[in-house]
Amino acid sequence: MTALTEARIANLRNHMALEVTHDWDVVIVTFEHPRDEMHGGGQVFSGAAYSA
Repeated sequence: MTALTEARIANLRNHMALEVTHDWDVVIVTFEHPRDEMHGGGQVFSGAAYSA
């Protein structure tokens, strides 16, 4: 496994752990550009507007 892959997995695990504890302010900053797609309703939340 490459160092990049290991870093990505660590970031994802951190992100998921923060979701479990509902630490939403920190969840949003775990990624450089937050983006979430709600497949059921088709909504997309992206970027600075997402964290507002």
